[in-house]
Amino acid sequence: MKTRSRAGSFLPALVALAALVALVALVACRGSGGESSAFYGARLGMTMRDVRAAFVPPSPGSWTAVQDGAVPRLDWSATLAASPVASARFEFHNGMLVAVRAPLAESDVHAAGPPVTTTSATVITRDHVGGKVEYRWLSRECPAHKDEVAKILGAAK
Repeated sequence: MKTRSRAGSFLPALVALAALVALVALVACRGSGGESSAFYGARLGMTMRDVRAAFVPPSPGSWTAVQDGAVPRLDWSATLAASPVASARFEFHNGMLVAVRAPLAESDVHAAGPPVTTTSATVITRDHVGGKVEYRWLSRECPAHKDEVAKILGAAK
Protein backbone atom coordinates (compact mmCIF):
# COMPACT_ATOMS: atom_id res chain seq x y z
CA MET A 1 0.00 0.00 0.00
CA LYS A 2 1.42 3.36 -1.07
CA THR A 3 1.10 6.39 1.15
CA ARG A 4 1.65 10.01 0.28
CA SER A 5 3.93 12.24 2.22
CA ARG A 6 2.41 15.31 3.83
CA ALA A 7 4.28 17.57 1.40
CA GLY A 8 2.91 15.60 -1.56
CA SER A 9 -0.68 16.07 -0.41
CA PHE A 10 -0.28 19.86 -0.39
CA LEU A 11 1.02 20.04 -3.96
CA PRO A 12 -2.39 19.80 -5.72
CA ALA A 13 -3.82 22.47 -3.42
CA LEU A 14 -0.82 24.72 -4.05
CA VAL A 15 -1.14 24.31 -7.82
CA ALA A 16 -4.88 25.09 -7.64
CA LEU A 17 -4.22 28.20 -5.55
CA ALA A 18 -1.56 29.44 -7.99
CA ALA A 19 -3.95 28.90 -10.92
CA LEU A 20 -6.69 30.84 -9.13
CA VAL A 21 -4.37 33.77 -8.36
CA ALA A 22 -3.22 33.86 -12.02
CA LEU A 23 -6.83 33.82 -13.24
CA VAL A 24 -7.85 36.67 -10.92
CA ALA A 25 -4.87 38.77 -12.08
CA LEU A 26 -5.66 38.13 -15.74
CA VAL A 27 -9.33 39.03 -15.34
CA ALA A 28 -8.38 42.24 -13.50
CA CYS A 29 -6.04 43.28 -16.32
CA ARG A 30 -8.63 42.59 -19.01
CA GLY A 31 -11.36 44.57 -17.36
CA SER A 32 -15.01 43.63 -17.35
CA GLY A 33 -18.24 44.48 -19.04
CA GLY A 34 -19.82 43.12 -22.19
CA GLU A 35 -19.08 45.98 -24.53
CA SER A 36 -15.43 46.36 -23.63
CA SER A 37 -14.62 42.67 -23.35
CA ALA A 38 -13.16 42.29 -26.86
CA PHE A 39 -12.17 44.21 -29.98
CA TYR A 40 -12.68 41.74 -32.83
CA GLY A 41 -11.48 38.93 -30.56
CA ALA A 42 -8.56 40.81 -28.95
CA ARG A 43 -8.88 41.35 -25.20
CA LEU A 44 -6.86 43.40 -22.76
CA GLY A 45 -4.42 41.16 -20.91
CA MET A 46 -3.52 39.05 -23.96
CA THR A 47 0.07 38.48 -25.11
CA MET A 48 1.27 39.54 -28.56
CA ARG A 49 0.95 35.96 -29.78
CA ASP A 50 -2.60 35.73 -28.40
CA VAL A 51 -3.62 39.00 -30.08
CA ARG A 52 -2.32 37.85 -33.48
CA ALA A 53 -4.23 34.58 -33.11
CA ALA A 54 -7.48 36.03 -31.72
CA PHE A 55 -7.88 39.27 -33.71
CA VAL A 56 -10.40 38.68 -36.51
CA PRO A 57 -11.14 42.02 -38.20
CA PRO A 58 -13.84 42.46 -40.86
CA SER A 59 -11.28 42.42 -43.69
CA PRO A 60 -7.82 40.95 -44.37
CA GLY A 61 -4.68 42.81 -43.36
CA SER A 62 -1.05 42.55 -42.32
CA TRP A 63 0.95 42.89 -39.10
CA THR A 64 4.02 44.92 -38.15
CA ALA A 65 5.79 44.64 -34.78
CA VAL A 66 7.15 47.97 -33.49
CA GLN A 67 9.29 48.83 -30.48
CA ASP A 68 8.25 52.40 -29.62
CA GLY A 69 10.30 53.34 -26.56
CA ALA A 70 9.16 51.36 -23.54
CA VAL A 71 5.83 50.37 -25.11
CA PRO A 72 6.10 47.57 -27.69
CA ARG A 73 3.19 47.31 -30.06
CA LEU A 74 1.63 45.44 -32.94
CA ASP A 75 0.25 47.48 -35.81
CA TRP A 76 -2.34 45.94 -38.11
CA SER A 77 -3.29 47.48 -41.49
CA ALA A 78 -6.20 46.50 -43.68
CA THR A 79 -5.35 45.52 -47.24
CA LEU A 80 -8.75 46.74 -48.52
CA ALA A 81 -9.21 50.50 -48.76
CA ALA A 82 -12.93 50.32 -47.93
CA SER A 83 -12.51 48.31 -44.71
CA PRO A 84 -14.54 49.53 -41.70
CA VAL A 85 -11.34 49.06 -39.66
CA ALA A 86 -8.51 50.73 -41.63
CA SER A 87 -5.86 49.92 -39.04
CA ALA A 88 -5.41 49.01 -35.40
CA ARG A 89 -2.60 49.58 -32.92
CA PHE A 90 -2.17 47.15 -30.02
CA GLU A 91 0.08 48.42 -27.21
CA PHE A 92 1.70 46.15 -24.62
CA HIS A 93 3.16 46.64 -21.15
CA ASN A 94 4.90 43.83 -19.25
CA GLY A 95 3.95 41.52 -22.11
CA MET A 96 0.19 42.16 -21.84
CA LEU A 97 -2.16 44.10 -24.10
CA VAL A 98 -3.07 47.35 -22.34
CA ALA A 99 -4.34 49.59 -25.16
CA VAL A 100 -6.08 49.38 -28.53
CA ARG A 101 -6.36 52.32 -30.92
CA ALA A 102 -8.18 52.20 -34.24
CA PRO A 103 -9.75 54.58 -36.75
CA LEU A 104 -13.16 53.12 -37.55
CA ALA A 105 -15.89 53.76 -40.08
CA GLU A 106 -18.96 55.23 -38.36
CA SER A 107 -20.85 52.06 -39.36
CA ASP A 108 -18.45 49.78 -37.44
CA VAL A 109 -19.97 48.04 -34.41
CA HIS A 110 -17.25 49.41 -32.08
CA ALA A 111 -17.87 52.98 -33.26
CA ALA A 112 -21.35 53.00 -31.72
CA GLY A 113 -21.71 54.17 -28.15
CA PRO A 114 -21.10 57.15 -25.94
CA PRO A 115 -17.95 59.29 -26.31
CA VAL A 116 -16.52 57.86 -23.06
CA THR A 117 -17.31 54.51 -21.45
CA THR A 118 -15.65 53.41 -18.23
CA THR A 119 -15.51 50.27 -16.14
CA SER A 120 -13.49 49.73 -13.00
CA ALA A 121 -10.57 48.53 -15.14
CA THR A 122 -10.96 50.14 -18.60
CA VAL A 123 -11.75 53.33 -20.48
CA ILE A 124 -13.11 53.47 -24.04
CA THR A 125 -13.25 56.70 -26.01
CA ARG A 126 -14.90 57.37 -29.35
CA ASP A 127 -13.96 60.67 -30.97
CA HIS A 128 -15.87 61.53 -34.16
CA VAL A 129 -13.47 63.16 -36.62
CA GLY A 130 -14.25 63.74 -40.31
CA GLY A 131 -16.61 60.81 -40.88
CA LYS A 132 -14.44 58.41 -38.85
CA VAL A 133 -14.40 57.40 -35.21
CA GLU A 134 -11.06 57.38 -33.38
CA TYR A 135 -11.50 54.45 -31.00
CA ARG A 136 -9.31 54.00 -27.88
CA TRP A 137 -9.59 51.19 -25.35
CA LEU A 138 -7.19 51.59 -22.42
CA SER A 139 -6.44 49.71 -19.24
CA ARG A 140 -6.91 52.05 -16.27
CA GLU A 141 -4.21 50.19 -14.33
CA CYS A 142 -1.34 50.51 -16.82
CA PRO A 143 1.42 52.85 -15.60
CA ALA A 144 2.41 53.66 -19.20
CA HIS A 145 -1.09 55.03 -19.90
CA LYS A 146 -1.80 56.55 -16.47
CA ASP A 147 -1.59 60.19 -17.59
CA GLU A 148 -3.71 59.60 -20.70
CA VAL A 149 -6.42 57.83 -18.65
CA ALA A 150 -6.39 60.61 -16.02
CA LYS A 151 -6.84 63.25 -18.74
CA ILE A 152 -9.78 61.35 -20.26
CA LEU A 153 -11.44 60.84 -16.88
CA GLY A 154 -10.88 64.48 -15.93
CA ALA A 155 -12.47 65.70 -19.18
CA ALA A 156 -15.42 63.32 -18.81
CA LYS A 157 -16.57 64.94 -15.54
